[in-house]
Amino acid sequence: MKDNIDHYLSWVDGNNQLRSQLLSPTNDQLIVGRSPLADIELINAGISRQHMKISWDEEHLVITDLDSSFGTWIDNEKLAPNQSKTIYNDTEIRLGNLSVWYEMHGKVNTDNTMQTCFFTSDEEPEIELSVAINTFRTNLQQQLQNHLGIQSLPSELMQDIDKSLLNLNTEQQAVLKEQQTLHSISYMLNRSLTTEELTETALNLVSKVLNADRGFILLAPTNTVIDSAFELISSRNFNTADQQQELQLIHEHSNVLIDNCRQQNKILIVGDARLNNPQSGIGKIHQSNSRSIIVIPLQQDNQVIGIIYLDNQSQAHYFKPKQLPFLQTFAAHTSIALHNAQLYKRVTTDDLTELYTRSYIDNHIKQEIQRAQTQQTPLTVLMLDLDHFKQINDRFGHIGGDLALQAFSKIIKSQLRDCDRACRFGGEEFLVVLSGANLQTAKLCAERIRQAAAQALIKKDQEIITITVSIGISNYKTAHGKQAILLLEEADKALYLAKEQGRNKVIVYTRAT
Repeated sequence: MKDNIDHYLSWVDGNNQLRSQLLSPTNDQLIVGRSPLADIELINAGISRQHMKISWDEEHLVITDLDSSFGTWIDNEKLAPNQSKTIYNDTEIRLGNLSVWYEMHGKVNTDNTMQTCFFTSDEEPEIELSVAINTFRTNLQQQLQNHLGIQSLPSELMQDIDKSLLNLNTEQQAVLKEQQTLHSISYMLNRSLTTEELTETALNLVSKVLNADRGFILLAPTNTVIDSAFELISSRNFNTADQQQELQLIHEHSNVLIDNCRQQNKILIVGDARLNNPQSGIGKIHQSNSRSIIVIPLQQDNQVIGIIYLDNQSQAHYFKPKQLPFLQTFAAHTSIALHNAQLYKRVTTDDLTELYTRSYIDNHIKQEIQRAQTQQTPLTVLMLDLDHFKQINDRFGHIGGDLALQAFSKIIKSQLRDCDRACRFGGEEFLVVLSGANLQTAKLCAERIRQAAAQALIKKDQEIITITVSIGISNYKTAHGKQAILLLEEADKALYLAKEQGRNKVIVYTRAT
């Protein structure tokens, strides 16, 4: 390993801050993981306690996956458990849903790298490329003059050389910009842990890169057969007053292009939808005011699990075949990030209610308590329990009980802010963590949930299920220290009192209670 080269791992932490770790070749190996005992600790839910090993092979870095839960990816290739791979400068390593970049700073031999050229410079990469081409032009001119034994080359020859180099520079600048865009996209996609956040980010990014007027993303529902109907997840610039009208418009598109893209499993481009193009099929596309259209499949295990649709409403042949390599790479990045988001959801979400799991909320409360301590901000929790739930199960069966739990979960989510978290605590009991909320705010939230539950009419076949809920509230106090259990016990005591006082009530914990 050469002494004049510095090796770095860089990543974006949970606070959206860029972090960097200098790697020392003198170490035999380094363990990267979520454990405080790891040589490099990365705090992320998608990273195993001991996720990967870093070792050295002569002048290069070797990455080994340590049988991690969510996998280790090297430039979109997933390593098998305990598989090793040599990596080179400017390589993306994806640990679960976190992107880490390996970089070398100093004089680097780039024979085995994917970079066109590498120079140690404080200038922007675009300037470095131009300088490299200018240097190449000067050297080429000198070598040709020496070879031909002349003082200067004919002006016509130099003009041809300059024209060719200008075209090369333009092409390479475009490739460089695409690479930089893909790096940015990878960072942003892998900071999105939910499917909704990820698809919205992906749609906005690719729309801006291609300057598309409108777009939407459809995904196959999880845990369903592969031929099931796609669902709308994100849309952009479909300016209709009625969401149902928007869904109908998108459905009309999907009947034509989406089915073709899904069956052929490749990117489809419609140069001019106003012509009788076999891809555009019927007049529905014409009515939608689309002119140029591109449809991009998202794949997992060679199956199309989603579609990105983009259009331009005024220009024919707006999307070009030369954009296909970029879009194929973008689709691969998005598919992997989507897969990781789905894995994360599976681990942290209750299947029945689609609320967070108990293990997730336990960790979240610890983080919120630390935030409340350091920032001196309020923190309040709600403990909720459906009243007489056993009677619902006895009368309507377990299917009726499941319907009640699902309906109540939707009620909870409808009353929360983005920063709040709700989980199924166990059985018919739920927990809500209200970050930065004082008691007054928490009481208003709890009362909204209670009233909405009491007004809900849950249909099961020809029958109607009604529910009520009892709620206990507790707020964080300095005396709790770091012990989340004390906060939860107080909320549970308040919930017990609400049950004792007749149910369908909201009670705040006090020393008197």
